[in-house]
Amino acid sequence: MRYDGVNSTSDYINGLVAGGFNGSPFNGAARATRNRITPGVQFLIHANIKASFEYQFRPSQSVVFETSPVTGLPVAINPFHTNTAVAGLEFVY
Repeated sequence: MRYDGVNSTSDYINGLVAGGFNGSPFNGAARATRNRITPGVQFLIHANIKASFEYQFRPSQSVVFETSPVTGLPVAINPFHTNTAVAGLEFVY
């Protein structure tokens, strides 16, 4: 199990060109930490062969934003998670 926490305001500042909530595709405030949890498993098949599998749960992000007619603030439309699965087979000679 691995936990990664990113608290980088430069991601939000650099994203001002692209637009979005606080200039970033990631949902939440610029001071918020984006968490990523990666459970994984590794098997040592032989002394020189290893198989591994990881799945990453990533923070939600949005590409499309609209202005709320009630509050006048940007609202994320259809937020999604870019979760990933990785499988590997390593051979050492």
